Amino acid sequence: MPITELPVTGGMTRREKWKAMSPGQRVRTAISLTAGMLFVLCMAASSVFERNK
Repeated sequence: MPITELPVTGGMTRREKWKAMSPGQRVRTAISLTAGMLFVLCMAASSVFERNK
């Protein structure tokens, strides 16, 4: 793959990174992303409840 095809950032797109990963890495990445989103949602919910008291 020629260098000219890479994006300006010099990195791979998310889809290319995903394809390059092994299944185990994909699972770990998905779990960590899901856990991060849940953590953010919990933090937001708790701050809302604190405000409503």
